[in-house]
Amino acid sequence: MANDGDGRAADDPDRPTGDGRPAETVGDVVDRLRSLDGDDARERGVLTDQLREVENRLLAFGRALGGDPETVADLPFTEEAGTDRMPEPLYVRHDAEMLNQVTSWLLQEQHIGLVSHYGTGKTAFREIVRRDLGEHADFLVAVLDNPRETTPRKVYATVLRRAAEAGYEPEIQDYWQTRDGVPWATEDAKEAARELVEEVRADGKTLSRLRYYKGIEPFGPEDIAEYVARSFAYFRGEPYEGQAPELFTEAAIRDIHERTDGIPREVRIECRELFTRAAFVWYRTGQPIDRIQVTPELRHRRFGMGR
Repeated sequence: MANDGDGRAADDPDRPTGDGRPAETVGDVVDRLRSLDGDDARERGVLTDQLREVENRLLAFGRALGGDPETVADLPFTEEAGTDRMPEPLYVRHDAEMLNQVTSWLLQEQHIGLVSHYGTGKTAFREIVRRDLGEHADFLVAVLDNPRETTPRKVYATVLRRAAEAGYEPEIQDYWQTRDGVPWATEDAKEAARELVEEVRADGKTLSRLRYYKGIEPFGPEDIAEYVARSFAYFRGEPYEGQAPELFTEAAIRDIHERTDGIPREVRIECRELFTRAAFVWYRTGQPIDRIQVTPELRHRRFGMGR
């Protein structure tokens, strides 16, 4: 179970989709704009040329920082929750604490409901469970990719199909019409799911208690600093060994915390914005990379395309 109260506009590019995945990554935006098919070919050419130039500057900045990005989606602060492989090196302390607590509850055979506000890490946790428990012999993971737009029958069908992989199948001959091993009528699918639960319960394999992990803690300034440091280490393919964050000053870290209230998704977006601005400063001033710093003042600067 996962609840939010984001209150975001429907056209917010960082608003999650119906199944909780981010709507667009940085790379998605670049690809989408490059493929625009407007009526004015000359204007379209200017736009794509500008996008190409911005991308080149960002990639050059990343290489100057010691990474080897192929696309803007490889740069720091562009990771997304809804990916097949979550970047474990980016986990910070409060993430590890949550994972340890929830793992303990799972081992105690308890149901878990996860309740927290928009951007605090529910989707990331869901993907971790989906991936890691899916590889565990003692678990079968049934996932509704788009729970906000599903139907009761899809819920029952998802459970029935996954249970069938463990050898628990409904008596199909008891139902008038089936499709892919699932009763066609919603009430029949519900009844089949109920029978399946009784069969599993008889084997002593059902979970019986519900635990809530409520209110995932937001980042504090120290967590943001750790996230920044981990992001750069991950970007370079290096281990995180407790090093201090680079590029971002302590004042910038505090400012990010004040602006975002420590909400992880908002922290990532703010860091991404400041990283991009730092890339423009580096390009326009021609300063050595070790002279570039992200400060709170950088948030208010305006940039053109020229040097």
